[in-house]
Amino acid sequence: MRLLIDGDSCPVLREAEQIANRYGLPVIVFADIQRCIHAEYAKVVYVYTAKGAADRALLNKVKPGDIVLTNDYGLAALALMRGASCIHSHGFVYTEENILPLLTNNHLAKQLRKRKRRKKMVKYGPKTRCNFTRDFPVLIEETIKKNMKHAYANAKTEKREDAL
Repeated sequence: MRLLIDGDSCPVLREAEQIANRYGLPVIVFADIQRCIHAEYAKVVYVYTAKGAADRALLNKVKPGDIVLTNDYGLAALALMRGASCIHSHGFVYTEENILPLLTNNHLAKQLRKRKRRKKMVKYGPKTRCNFTRDFPVLIEETIKKNMKHAYANAKTEKREDAL
């Protein structure tokens, strides 16, 4: 289990590193070469500047049981399909139940912004930072439990197959 961070849009990098370090999780940050990422604990993977290049690099490395930190709903949807757990920097967890409404609302908001009928989202603040630091450890613990259940179920299945 690892923490993979979309470094192109992560205002909670320091907090994510500290929490992951407490749990002993390896952290990998993906960003384009125009960004200057200061990471104390994480490994930083730089990719060439192209639209979505960091997202594609992250997606190529994600495995079932990993945790992905991203503000990109599309990336979260693809990571969920690959068996990863995903969290937004505001602290809410992406699930199979909420990802489709999030993608739909995001698309509609983009259309309204093109027509200049909707203002951009409110900037990141202390309340959302607090939400993230509260909810991220909960997701880590849930993912650890889920991974242990899968490992136990796989071991049980292998034992039955060996008995046959």
